[in-house]
Amino acid sequence: TVDVFVSGPTGAGSTSHTEAMNVIGDCPYSHRVLLALEEKRVSYNLITIDRKLRPSWYFNVHPEAKVPVISHDGILIEESSNIVDYLEAKFPEKLLAQRNQKVAADPLPVIEGFRTSFTRFIEHEDKKREFMESLVSLDSLLQAFIAPEKGPFFGGKKLAEEDVTIMPYLHHMEIAGKLVRDFELPNGLFPCIKNYMDA
Repeated sequence: TVDVFVSGPTGAGSTSHTEAMNVIGDCPYSHRVLLALEEKRVSYNLITIDRKLRPSWYFNVHPEAKVPVISHDGILIEESSNIVDYLEAKFPEKLLAQRNQKVAADPLPVIEGFRTSFTRFIEHEDKKREFMESLVSLDSLLQAFIAPEKGPFFGGKKLAEEDVTIMPYLHHMEIAGKLVRDFELPNGLFPCIKNYMDA
């Protein structure tokens, strides 16, 4: 069993994935870790940490009280990408799906560009143009990488690492974009993003 420390109201932990997604709040990195755990069917204990009022005991777990963090076999792993890599190596019996090799390019830089530009847009309204340009790139990426005849995801019918990475960002865009910037995907634009989010 893996101890998972994620963003949310302190003490609101749960072993139910549905309940977990309701309590961990708006941290896409915490969502990413939980998606990987659920897809790999790894048993875990969920411990939520309020990022605005971090409990004193948590500094004994992690000196900087960061989230997300996992503790397993006496090892502490931080950063969502490192955590996913660790889970893949430590629990190889159910690996995340390999992405469809429709094209050879690495999709992660485009995904990261989308994440960065969205964060800037949330913080500064005048960054909307940059954010919209990142959506154009992301829509083209999904068109290039997703093979509908094999399934709606990078991994076909199952989630690949790219899916686990991008899904929390898109969820964050849908929720925070509306709340903070009153932003919704324009009708008729970005069909590949919309299809992916509806899958």
